[in-house]
Amino acid sequence: MPGRNNVISDASIKRVVLVGAGHAHLHVAQNAREFVRRGVDLVLVDPGKFWYSGLATGMLGGIYEPALDQVDAQRLIERAGGRFIADTAAGLDREKRALHLASGATLPYALVSINVGSEVALPHLSGEDHAALRGTWGSGPRIWTVKPIANLWRLRQQLEQRFQPAAAAPLPGPPRVVVAGGGPTGCEIALNIDALARKCGARIRLSLISRSPQLISRQPRGAAKALAACLQRRGIELIAGSALQGIETDRLLAGGQSYPFDLLVLATGLKPARVIADMNLAEAGEGSGMQVGRNLRWTSDPAIFGAGDCIDFDGRELPKLGVFGVRQAPLLLHNLLAALDSQPLKDYQPQKNYLAILNLGCGDGLATWGPFYWRGRASLWWKDRIDRRFLASYQQRE
Repeated sequence: MPGRNNVISDASIKRVVLVGAGHAHLHVAQNAREFVRRGVDLVLVDPGKFWYSGLATGMLGGIYEPALDQVDAQRLIERAGGRFIADTAAGLDREKRALHLASGATLPYALVSINVGSEVALPHLSGEDHAALRGTWGSGPRIWTVKPIANLWRLRQQLEQRFQPAAAAPLPGPPRVVVAGGGPTGCEIALNIDALARKCGARIRLSLISRSPQLISRQPRGAAKALAACLQRRGIELIAGSALQGIETDRLLAGGQSYPFDLLVLATGLKPARVIADMNLAEAGEGSGMQVGRNLRWTSDPAIFGAGDCIDFDGRELPKLGVFGVRQAPLLLHNLLAALDSQPLKDYQPQKNYLAILNLGCGDGLATWGPFYWRGRASLWWKDRIDRRFLASYQQRE
């Protein structure tokens, strides 16, 4: 294991380091030749492959296989002339302009960009609650979070195993599955677990618990009502207006009630990945993102840029959706190159309205755009087309 003083390559080389293979950094990595022709070493630091959130719930529901939902970020950047380091960030020395890696190595930089995404915002839990998170159901965990996205593939494998007639340690009745979170992700998760059970010919007792009285509270009220009706038709119990209070070994406490479960999936909102705090970039406190200006440059250091779920943009938090990272990508690429060339930077203007389409797990989707919404097979076809096109733009170059 390399020591803390083990420096990766010559510090005199001009280098741009990309921390995290998020939506925006895939675009920058794909354009590594723009850095190489300037004599710049472009390095992407990430522990593994990129999993795409757009197809993740459909993968859970058995619609897509995991290979379709991944991009090999290492091959992507190396084919364009950049470098890949399979590691994670552990700290940042701003004075020396050096990134410390979990392996113990140090990576000097001229510029660094952070695109590490988000993680599930768990409620404040007691020691006993945290112990419950390590419980098991059959051969796998009893409690799951929806991030990292690879969790959803592992969850599907566990469910498929438990849905088999010959599964070990059969339960006295249908498995009790609880999904906590009434946002878009929680609703998609519940509907696609139901779809997977139907595909496997299994019976489950499935409940969705929402802190808000209204599902998908940022979306049109009519869309929320259509979604609640969809859950009811599929036999999924909806418990609205119940905030999560605690987790025990086999039950969830919410709204003053106790809900037993065999399997719990937590989709209780997202917060910037904890590595933002580890690198001392979260100036507004734990759980906040790194504050960037309109040009995506960190407000406290001109050598640091950021994009995606891990930033707080221009004094406010943007919705943690991939569409924002995708739209930020071309501007981030331009501004990194402009900073190297001492040229003016451009400003990013977040879109006021954005298209969001939920996969309802039964062959149709629910699309929203500003105050408008529509449900049907055409919505899911549209979503599938957009997501496949995005992935193909990176996979075809692997």
